[in-house]
Amino acid sequence: MCRFLIEKVGKSVPLKINQTGKPSDDIAISSITPDSSEVIVMGDADVLAKINEISVDVSVASITADTVREVTIPVPDGAKSVQPQTVEVRIKTAKKSNSDSEDRNTDQNEPDSNTNGNETPDSNTNGNSNSSSDTKDTSKTFSNLDVFTRGLPDKYTAQMITPANGKVNITLNGPQSTINQISASNITAIADLSSVTEGEYSTKIQVNNLPSQVTYKLSVSTAEFLIKLKEEEESRG
Repeated sequence: MCRFLIEKVGKSVPLKINQTGKPSDDIAISSITPDSSEVIVMGDADVLAKINEISVDVSVASITADTVREVTIPVPDGAKSVQPQTVEVRIKTAKKSNSDSEDRNTDQNEPDSNTNGNETPDSNTNGNSNSSSDTKDTSKTFSNLDVFTRGLPDKYTAQMITPANGKVNITLNGPQSTINQISASNITAIADLSSVTEGEYSTKIQVNNLPSQVTYKLSVSTAEFLIKLKEEEESRG
């Protein structure tokens, strides 16, 4: 039986959003919300112990309407990588006062926003058309996604038995507008090893960072491991 040695150690940490820049004079920022509130940092255990959060700067400079921006997650000093590598941040806005720029904001708002869609019959008609398109279900498959581990106690080592190559395929299903915005870097497949005991151990593969309206199916839903004490491994060496 082919066994895949897991070398990476992962730690889940909160994502902190720092607002930078200023929007247009008549616009106030209501909220800045990332599509994932946590990220997985990969690296050596001693490095991960010092990492408690990751900060990301999000610029709101010159924003005139609701906006979605993709930002890159920085890799902390000493760490090997982060998952996901990018997140989408939804920036919600509100007008400070009524002005003659309503039409300009209507054009710049997201297609799925109904904020201005109800102002006139024509706008409402277009809003319904976009809403129908956005809510149409579709599916999308991503292949060969790495299965990461987290929570393995320091006294153990873990060998992955299934999936043999440490990778899975995932098929997503949900609203077309949402599915189209998801890339492989947004998806993290994780096997939680925090409750392992010595010997064979199996656990459900969890998928993080997906929007709530998206469902998924994995090619392999359960990961199987061979758990050993480090002392035994060292004595054999």
